[in-house]
Amino acid sequence: MGELISRQCPVCGSSYSADLTRLSFGRQTTCSRRCSYSLRGNKLAKTRRFSCVVCMKDVLRSPAQVKSSFVFCSPKCHYKGRSLGYVQRIVTEPYTVTDSGKQAWRDSAAKRRGVLRKDPTKWTCEICGNERVLPRGQVAPSRRLRFCSPQCANKALRGVGNPSWRGGHPDYYGPDWRPLQRLARKLDSYLCQRCDVPQEELGRALDVHHIKPVSSFVSANDANYIENLVSLCHDCHMLIEWNGIDFELPIRCWCSSDLEVSKCTVQHHHPPDPGLKDFHVAED
Repeated sequence: MGELISRQCPVCGSSYSADLTRLSFGRQTTCSRRCSYSLRGNKLAKTRRFSCVVCMKDVLRSPAQVKSSFVFCSPKCHYKGRSLGYVQRIVTEPYTVTDSGKQAWRDSAAKRRGVLRKDPTKWTCEICGNERVLPRGQVAPSRRLRFCSPQCANKALRGVGNPSWRGGHPDYYGPDWRPLQRLARKLDSYLCQRCDVPQEELGRALDVHHIKPVSSFVSANDANYIENLVSLCHDCHMLIEWNGIDFELPIRCWCSSDLEVSKCTVQHHHPPDPGLKDFHVAED
């Protein structure tokens, strides 16, 4: 806090203490907020409506803002008014050219020699190979230009090019994947096991999720056993991929082809026997 001085409020006349530093920035000019609002209102009451002599636009100006008989709405109109002869530029301190100033100008010109100030920036897109050109002023000097469009940038950020890439999954899950995918949906009664939304309501087939990731197996086909699969809608599938399992998994059983799944109380954790008669399910 700066030095405190005693002042008299210009609105109500009462004495108050003000910070000298804040006063230098136009603050604490009154004793209270009420007096500050009253002072602002008095200033607004003194404003008058003028017309810009260049564009004829109506503007509000206080008496202190009117320096001559000609009023302008903006610096642009003010500069144009000089060209039209309404006002003249008064130079109180004329420019002086010194020897040191001339030498500084020569040094800066020597650094720029051979480099055009408006030399455009050119680069080749890494995806489609198209060449692009932009004025130097539209490109930050530190920016590395790689692509010609957002579409090419999106293509480059897929797969291993994306910083969030986590290894992905193989395109082919093995010969057992499709039959077990259909069987998992059937055993789950065609319901999402997390939110219970039916497949009919979705208008598309349910996703089938590997509880233990395919990447943890030597072969993708080794991950295809019914105990490792669960049916999910697409939204729940995406949440599970990032956040992990947050619901109770269904019990799977392959102990006997004649025993109903609902009657078995033992949860097995081994791949199914392809010889079981219910292993391959007909197309839905």
